[in-house]
Amino acid sequence: MTSSEIDRLEDFLDTIENPNENIVLKFQRELPHEEIRSNDVEEEKAIRDGDVVKDGDRKCVFKGVVDSNGNPTGNGALAYPNKDVFMGVFKGAVGNRKGVLKSHEADFVLEAEWKRGQLDGFFVRESRGKATREEGFYGDGLRHGYFRRFGPSCWGRGEALELFGRYHLGRLSGVCWKGLLGGGYIVGKVDERGEFSGDEISFLYPDFRSAIKGTFIDGVLESGKFGFVVGSKNVDGILMPKVEVTDSDVIYEFDRSTTLHLSSNPLLSDPWEATLVEVKASDIQGDGLFALTDLEDGTIIAFFNGVRIPTDGRKKSLEFSDYRIGLNPDVDLDIPDEAKSVQAYRATLGHKANHSFEPNAEWTVFEHPRFGLIRAIAALKDIQEGEEILVDYKIPMDKAPNWYLLLWMKHVETVKCWTENDIRRFIERQSELTGKRISLPDSSSGIPRNPKGATLLTELF
Repeated sequence: MTSSEIDRLEDFLDTIENPNENIVLKFQRELPHEEIRSNDVEEEKAIRDGDVVKDGDRKCVFKGVVDSNGNPTGNGALAYPNKDVFMGVFKGAVGNRKGVLKSHEADFVLEAEWKRGQLDGFFVRESRGKATREEGFYGDGLRHGYFRRFGPSCWGRGEALELFGRYHLGRLSGVCWKGLLGGGYIVGKVDERGEFSGDEISFLYPDFRSAIKGTFIDGVLESGKFGFVVGSKNVDGILMPKVEVTDSDVIYEFDRSTTLHLSSNPLLSDPWEATLVEVKASDIQGDGLFALTDLEDGTIIAFFNGVRIPTDGRKKSLEFSDYRIGLNPDVDLDIPDEAKSVQAYRATLGHKANHSFEPNAEWTVFEHPRFGLIRAIAALKDIQEGEEILVDYKIPMDKAPNWYLLLWMKHVETVKCWTENDIRRFIERQSELTGKRISLPDSSSGIPRNPKGATLLTELF
């Protein structure tokens, strides 16, 4: 792929990912006009301020100005029994209006235009509870035209693109882009149901150059092969990457872990991760994770797949594991003790990153085509080739093993210049906050060299 083709695709992605770009309006203007259909609408009767009316679908109370013929004109409002409120401008009928609908129960705000009681034209819908924002077009009550949706970023900063494409008569059609947590995309032509199903669907890694192309069913990888983006083609204004498979012998399939099952193919490395990091001996402790190339700040470095342990209280029966990490409020990820070496498991390598209170990387989440929702590691700063990847494990002090507490003591003494009294007061305060006694180990006891993984998982059942 030439640099100009890479730039073209990246420029396109930058544009559709930018919430400040009016890209949906721009694309729609370039789309040939299409009449959808005409509804037979009952002619509205003359009304007065305070009358119960029908907005096209629902009954409500009109508040506003009417002309001499009883037609609502200019600024006004509609009040609904469920406490929804519309405020905007009326154009000669209740069904013809433009403004903002605030939903009380569904907790969203819809800025749009209605014609003959049906949504028609450009709209913006913001859901406060789910922190999503949609923008697109309606035609006679059906979504019809270009569309995109933003959701919360896994980085906790701003919005992330969740979907970009085009609707036809209420259903997604043609080439669409689906944004995933962590920066990857599923892209391809959706089927007649508007789903990402077919043999020419691709998952793009966050570098937008590496991909897994193959068969997806409803957005789930059925069978795919690794390759690289070598070009793109324009389909109705939407760029679709061309992916050239580089290894036709290796097949990747969806392989989500369970509580007792880590992977069906534990020795099959992730092809993108394998170009970024490697495992080798660390000066800190045992194995470590090291950069194979220069990595820019914000780059996804490695993935962390693990067995899925429910957080409903059953995990209290398990012994401590050095690898356990929270995925979400309901699930922790962990590496079984028998899978902690790369000779036994190397489908992902994130569990090999050592801890540091001065990390150069951090934990995030990632939607992976093979493993589903997992943890990942992202660079906190530019990392040089050969540099060890270090993350802060952020283990609560009342649950931390001795090796972690020893490293913490060394950190606060050497970096923060804390005295013994400073350390004692901090530990006392932590004990008060957690209601649990925290005992610091003898600083001369040393750090164990053999991390422990998850054991006795069958006891969860």
